[in-house]
Amino acid sequence: MPASRRSDDLTILIVAFVAMALLTVAAFVVAPADSSPRVIGSSFSTRSDGAKAAYLVLKQLGHAVERSYDPIAAIGAEPGATTLILASPAEEPSRQDVRALRSLVENGALLLAYGRSAAPFITDARRQDESELDDKTREFSASIPSSLTVDAPMVIARTIPAPQLEPRFVAVFGSVSEPAVVTARLGRGRIVWSLDDTPITNEGLPRASNVRLLANAAGTPGERRILWDEHYHGQRRSMWSYFAGTPLPWAGAQLVLAALVGLTAAARRRGPIRARVIVPRTSPLEFVDTMASLYERAGAQRAAVEGARAHLRRRLGALSGVPRSVSDHALAKAAGARLGLDNERVDGALQSAAELLRHGVSRAADAVPVVAELQDLAAAATQSRTARTAGPKGPANTYS
Repeated sequence: MPASRRSDDLTILIVAFVAMALLTVAAFVVAPADSSPRVIGSSFSTRSDGAKAAYLVLKQLGHAVERSYDPIAAIGAEPGATTLILASPAEEPSRQDVRALRSLVENGALLLAYGRSAAPFITDARRQDESELDDKTREFSASIPSSLTVDAPMVIARTIPAPQLEPRFVAVFGSVSEPAVVTARLGRGRIVWSLDDTPITNEGLPRASNVRLLANAAGTPGERRILWDEHYHGQRRSMWSYFAGTPLPWAGAQLVLAALVGLTAAARRRGPIRARVIVPRTSPLEFVDTMASLYERAGAQRAAVEGARAHLRRRLGALSGVPRSVSDHALAKAAGARLGLDNERVDGALQSAAELLRHGVSRAADAVPVVAELQDLAAAATQSRTARTAGPKGPANTYS
């Protein structure tokens, strides 16, 4: 891809990212302070008629409280250890839900209901019209002593026209003609119903008496599992929540892992092929040091001188074109004539080496200068031959 094309793509991505960031900031600035949907009695709502404060209070008291997104008929909790909170449900229950709720309470569950909209779950009374309600709150005193009235001599709520209740319902706060909170035994369980939702809303809960009523109704922390219904507020369990309880997430994770392994293998195969780096066992300097150490420990000064002298004679003979059997003097003369070397220097180096070998090489200090001179002459002979035989198109082949 051309460089200009890559530059254009990068510019588009940068512009899109900056625009997205600006739109996000603008959404936070322009949006109203409380843009959450208005759902009365919802544990998610922070509005005045929401009930998130009550949900958090129960958690702080140590209760095991959680939200329920299933209809009552689908709740599979143990009735004897379950408390169900219906806070101003916005949807009508089905007949199956009413039967399931009744069976749940009869088997030991505790139902805490708030608001007039909970009536279809509890009684056959009709839903009341908004025109029949009084928006003003008042204090309702405890009518009978019970576990609900401990440290709660009154409750703050709105006046609700009394519905037609079954005889088993007893007014705990208020009176028979104007009940505010009623309770009833049903089998092994119990129903506590606040006819108004004010005691559990964010607006009414700050009253100490309403907090005490909630704490008394919930009972001792840890004894029961509290389910706060959100299904009848319109909240439904997501598709992912159903799949989360199955092996499908693990299967998906395995597929993703397999895909990543496949992509890695494909990328590795399609990558550039590079020669394998082979690290030499020894470097040239290490080889020289090693050989020097071997000669030193073996005391092979004579072998070093013999080798350097023989190497120079072979090189001079090959480059000068004379037989190897000639004398040192004749070899030096031929090297001077044909290679341009100083024949006296060559003759002197060969004679010095022969003299040293004749008398014996006892010290390395005596052999080093002789060997160095012989090696320098061998290198000079090679260079001289190369310079003399080089043609106009380049150097010619040289003898080794």
